[in-house]
Amino acid sequence: MTRADAPGPEKIIRNVRVTGPYEPGVGNMIVAVLLGVLVLVIGGCACVFWAERGGPRWARVVATATLMASELLRSSDKKRRRGLNPSSQDDD
Repeated sequence: MTRADAPGPEKIIRNVRVTGPYEPGVGNMIVAVLLGVLVLVIGGCACVFWAERGGPRWARVVATATLMASELLRSSDKKRRRGLNPSSQDDD
């Protein structure tokens, strides 16, 4: 039996022993997606800031889309919270 065929969840990848489930490249893809989302969020916030100070038309369009997306996220979070605790509506 070779080291690569060892029983259990161990694998040898590039001469490094890895235990547990491992898919090469998946971690890099997750980091890339998260960085992309972060860049979009920061860019949207910058456009909102710039549009309030009279920026170009495209910045106002991006700012409007950013504000609409934030409002959708906020309203969906409120709906989710109401769904989790229906007894809070009786107190009003």
